[in-house]
Amino acid sequence: MKDRKLRLRVPKEWFQSSIFKVAVAICLFFLIGSSAVVLYYYNHYSQIIDRRLGGEVFQNTARIYATPYHLYTGQKITLDTVIARLQRAGFEPVNSANDDADGSYEISTDHITIRPLVGDTLRVDFQKGVISRIVKPGIANVTEAALPAELVTNLFDESRQKRRVVAFNELPPDLVNALIAAEDQRFFSHLGLDPIRLVGAVVQSFRSSRRVGGTSTLTQQLARNFFLTSDRSVKRKIHEAFIALILEQRLTKEQILTMYANEVYLGQRGSFSIHGFGEAAAAYFGKDLTGLTLPEAATLAGIIPGPNGAYSPIKHPEDVKRRRNTVMRAMADMGKITEAEFNAAKDAQLKVAPIKIDASDAPYLVDFIRDQLLKNFQEETLIKDNLRVYTTLDPDLQRAAVEAVDKGLQQVEQQLAARDKGRKNVEARPKAQAALIALDPHTGEIKAMVGGSDYSFTQLNRITQAFRQPGSIFKPFVYAAALKLRSGIPIKVRSRKPATRIQPR
Repeated sequence: MKDRKLRLRVPKEWFQSSIFKVAVAICLFFLIGSSAVVLYYYNHYSQIIDRRLGGEVFQNTARIYATPYHLYTGQKITLDTVIARLQRAGFEPVNSANDDADGSYEISTDHITIRPLVGDTLRVDFQKGVISRIVKPGIANVTEAALPAELVTNLFDESRQKRRVVAFNELPPDLVNALIAAEDQRFFSHLGLDPIRLVGAVVQSFRSSRRVGGTSTLTQQLARNFFLTSDRSVKRKIHEAFIALILEQRLTKEQILTMYANEVYLGQRGSFSIHGFGEAAAAYFGKDLTGLTLPEAATLAGIIPGPNGAYSPIKHPEDVKRRRNTVMRAMADMGKITEAEFNAAKDAQLKVAPIKIDASDAPYLVDFIRDQLLKNFQEETLIKDNLRVYTTLDPDLQRAAVEAVDKGLQQVEQQLAARDKGRKNVEARPKAQAALIALDPHTGEIKAMVGGSDYSFTQLNRITQAFRQPGSIFKPFVYAAALKLRSGIPIKVRSRKPATRIQPR
């Protein structure tokens, strides 16, 4: 009994000892110091977040639009082609919840009704792949009409980032579900960090597992991409976690997901870096975000870890297809799609739009337009004031021009290869170049422009920047002047001009 009382008195004496007091003082010192550090970094990163989120989160760059596409009765064109053009012009299905759309369309079996925000409603009837009738309801039948101008691209700054900013309600449900399944399955339940996922990463290092994503949550990835660098140091990871916790307090899950969807890096196209799902949908599949199928949405979500490397749709299509199916399998396991939907989509072909940037974006013409705009506008205005620039570019002629230049240069290269056969230092020979410009002979408006063989290789526009002697091509102008003097017939030669019309959004 005495020993028991002695044992009970020992803790009391220890609490009164100088060792315990020193230990308590040290703990309080570290607690106060840690609190001060946490408070400092909280205020520091709060100010950074406030500055980045205080104004426009993403730059509202000027948008370049092509010329309106004309329809006429008897024209051979499919309903799907008309829908694709409407989507590229910013139109949404009639039941879409997107308030920022430029108009809506409603599809029936053999016709489509187009309702622009400004202008008359239009109904186009089809019969066996041909337009049989064009109607303006309540007005009259017409023989021709024009679809709204489609978006070519956004202007860019010196960073050469291409981005099409989208709102949360513009993100297709399949894309949202694929992103969650691929990158952060507990996104809507965690507070910025996912301890379960971290433990899973440790377990994964000891055994094989079919996990889809890494260890960082979507919020952490946004913190790294938007506020930090890609440095892999421990210090950066700590800052990343700190910012993620603050973002979860400041923003809703929908806001975080929207920022991520517009910021995520999805590869390189020519000399441009693709940021955001809106631009990626156009770059990889040649369509608007709202037109993505389930396999295409899963593909975009699946390539995030390595869009230029292991999961490049151009370099490794089979690996990307397997990755896509893994993402869709995860979606099925989460109950976001049914087994029937998964089985129907897993064998779909991976059809990637041609990576040739010239065919759709007309980069040489866009550069030329940008230089012309800078004569009257400040660069900050073009990058931030959300201007709309309507041009005379014809997308079909632009694609034809690119194909013509490609085929012509291939023939030239074959002839040069035959000529240089057996010669030394053939590799040092510069690559053949060509340029093409298509003008409306009545107005001088530019319909298509190709300034070189490959914009990703060189941005020198050989139409507007490479001044050389015209040679024999100038003879028609000499003959025209001679005919004018001899016959007295007035002959007008129009200079080229990109007819543009600018308006703020």
